Order: sequence, then structure tokens, then C-alpha cells
Amino acid sequence: CSTVKHFKTFRVRSPENVLDEMEFLMQNYGIKEFHFHDDSYLCDPKRAMAISEGMIKRGLKIFWQASQGVTVWGLKKEMLPILKESGMYRLGLPIETGSQKTLKLIKKPVKLGKTLEVIKECNRLGIYTHGNFIIGFPYETQEDIQMTADYINKSNLDFVKLLICQPLAGAELYSIYNQEGLLGDTPIASSTYEKTKYNTTVFTAFELNELRNNISKDYQQKNIRRLIKPSGIQKFILPKLKSKPGIKFFLKMVFLASYRVLAGKPVFGV
Repeated sequence: CSTVKHFKTFRVRSPENVLDEMEFLMQNYGIKEFHFHDDSYLCDPKRAMAISEGMIKRGLKIFWQASQGVTVWGLKKEMLPILKESGMYRLGLPIETGSQKTLKLIKKPVKLGKTLEVIKECNRLGIYTHGNFIIGFPYETQEDIQMTADYINKSNLDFVKLLICQPLAGAELYSIYNQEGLLGDTPIASSTYEKTKYNTTVFTAFELNELRNNISKDYQQKNIRRLIKPSGIQKFILPKLKSKPGIKFFLKMVFLASYRVLAGKPVFGV
């Protein structure tokens, strides 16, 4: 996320402007749910809170989610009740890694302990959480990746997306790949976040793909076992069924899981 293009200039719309547009869409098109696809939504926590407080003050009967991910270090658990009251039912958290060493490498000031507290509060309030993680940074070791796997499994996140680092032109990581001779003659266009073709200084591309598949499968199996326990149902499922969008989203996930079973596709794994 740290590139030469980010954070040089940053312009946002005012809370009033955002709220006016939401009201316009509600009144003219009957919109009842909004998705904030802004991964910098909490760069200015005061603005984010002003938008939520404005939704409440204006009496906007809506539901919304920030599924794309928010600035984790700008989110405090004390903010969550207001966000929930304004209609938020799902929150994306780009945590990226469970290794403090890797967080320092990618210049991301995520506080891992604090983030666990935020997830715990989200579960209490009935807010779905989605965590994004990345493995395969240039100097990551087996120990670093295991830290990420362990963090995922203890996080109590509802959903996890695990990706593999890719050297994008313009990013500082691209220069590291180039310096270490990991790019080859030309970048590999067919390499993806889900199936990399880049080696690192520690792992081959094949090993990274296997690690991703195994970590994802392990998390999903453990997550299902966690949720079907009586204590898991009471702690992690029932709080999310107290709102209309919470019920709707839960049924959608059940339908998708059932479809995969009927289609003969694995429920677990990637």
C-alpha cells in the first residue's frame, strides 16, 4: 500500500455532500443500502463519524457496509456503536499480516492487539467482519507466515481473504523484487493474487500457492467448527441476526454454501 503515488494529495467530499447524495438516491431511486468502496474511509475518523452521525440525525433508514476495507489504525472500538446505529452491518479490515516485522516492511501501522479488540466488539454488536491478509512478501520467512496463519485462526473474523503479494509497478515492493532479481526479464502478466508465478527470496511460487491453499482451508474448517458450537452460535451468529441486513446476509452465505455442495464443489479450500 505504500507507493510513490499515495498520500501526496488527498481530497474528500464533505459529510454534507455525501449525505445529500444519499438522500437524493433514496428519494428518487428507492435505494435502501449503500456500499462504501473507499479503502481510505477512516483516514479522517472525524469525517467518517460525521457521516454516520448525519445519517442518524437526518433519520436515514438505511443499511450500509464498508466491505472494501477501512484504515484499520483509524478505527477505535468506541466508534463502533455509532457506526452500527447509523446502519453499518459489515466491515472490511485490511490487516494484511500477523507479523510485526512484515508490517514494518510494508509501512502499515496496524496494531494487531487493538485490531483483535475491534473484532471482538464487532461480534458483540452484531457487525460482520471481513479480514484481508497477504503472504509472500519478499523477505517473509516460514515463521512470519505462520504468525499470519495463527492470527487468522484466533481472530474470530467472520470471513478471511488470503492473497499473495504481487509486485505492482510504481510500488516500493516492485523495486525490491527488481533489486533481488525476482522480476525476471519482464513482469509476468498471468501472475495473480490468488495464484502467483513470482518466487521470493525464501519461497518458490509453487510453495506460496500451496501455503495459501492450506492456510485458507485450515481457517475455513476451524471457523465452521467454531460457529456450529452452541457457544459459537450464541456469541457469533445470533447477534448478527438482530437486524434485517444481518439476516439477509446470513441467508445469502447459507445459500452459497449449499450451492457449492450441490454443485459438487469443495466448501473448504480455495
